[in-house]
Amino acid sequence: MHGNVFQWCSDWSDSNYYARSPIADPQGPPDGKSRALRGGSWLDYPRYCRSAYRGALDPTDRWHVIGFRVAVSAAHRPSSSR
Repeated sequence: MHGNVFQWCSDWSDSNYYARSPIADPQGPPDGKSRALRGGSWLDYPRYCRSAYRGALDPTDRWHVIGFRVAVSAAHRPSSSR
């Protein structure tokens, strides 16, 4: 979850959002200029390499320490065609 590369999130970023968001499962602001990044990378100080760390960048920015995670629910696995 953390320490390899920052992970892009689908959430928009707003530095004041969490101060006024719901405590349980905040969804992030509906729009914005920056997307949230989480997790830190191998290039960062150890204090940033944790899943709770959040950063933000313009969604068109590219850098070798930014990636994404692909997750698939077990209910959506393709079936074998045997």
